[in-house]
Amino acid sequence: MAASVVARIAYYQVKNSTIASDRFLKEERRMVEGFELSEHARHQMQARNIEASWIDETLCIPERLLPLADFYGNTHYLKQISDFGGRWLRVVVNPTVEPKRVVTIFFDRRVK
Repeated sequence: MAASVVARIAYYQVKNSTIASDRFLKEERRMVEGFELSEHARHQMQARNIEASWIDETLCIPERLLPLADFYGNTHYLKQISDFGGRWLRVVVNPTVEPKRVVTIFFDRRVK
């Protein structure tokens, strides 16, 4: 009986991870035109439960836009996400490639 319980648990873990990755893939396909996600950004989106709609909003209507914001010449898009406790989402974009590549995504505690 213990083996069947373990088998059921394993089945639900696989099933649930498949559902989560299917949701993630569907959201990713809705990326704003002219932008693509890097592998790192995809991982961060999934690991940090960042919704695709938040990224879209940040890229389309940023509250702050910082061109050449870092050593690598990336552009930083920032938007306060009310659905996530008013925290600031920072989307870092490499503007030198076509389509523009989202390098990383994170909620930035430093922004006030």
